[in-house]
Amino acid sequence: MVAATPVSLEEYLSTSYDPDCEYAEGRVLDRHVGEFNHSFLQVAICVALREFGLRAYTELRCQVKPARFRVPDVLALARGEKRERRYMTSTPYIVVEILSPPDAVSGLRDTVGGLREKIDDYIELGIPNIWTVDPDAQTFTIHRHREAHSFTDRITTSDGAIALDPIDIFRRMTEDEAQ
Repeated sequence: MVAATPVSLEEYLSTSYDPDCEYAEGRVLDRHVGEFNHSFLQVAICVALREFGLRAYTELRCQVKPARFRVPDVLALARGEKRERRYMTSTPYIVVEILSPPDAVSGLRDTVGGLREKIDDYIELGIPNIWTVDPDAQTFTIHRHREAHSFTDRITTSDGAIALDPIDIFRRMTEDEAQ
């Protein structure tokens, strides 16, 4: 849902939304709220990235333009990169967006096409590793410039320094569902 009245950047940054919202040129933008698998994947991806020595965070505000903030599901800093203030203003090393399940009321679900504007913001900011995760298809998709490539087995960062195993991550998600 978009705010009916414009909200200043200062008001957005000083307001706590539950769940946190994104901000685009005076509009507060709602985000899909994750469910069990969404939350599980956020944690699993953060843990995997931390095992490589990265500082990974969930749902951290990231300033992508002077008057635009996104809240990726997972954001990771490059090794040695220092934390900033309350939110990210520099270019992160990795952002991950996890597709949400269909909305119970509308039946609509996140799609990669629906995330296009966010992905474009991340590309314009120069983020070297932009990934979307589809829990239903059990794929990770890498986005670079205007290209997207989906993977079910091994996903690596643009510099080859980090490699994740989606098969293992999704196997653990399926085990979590069965418990």
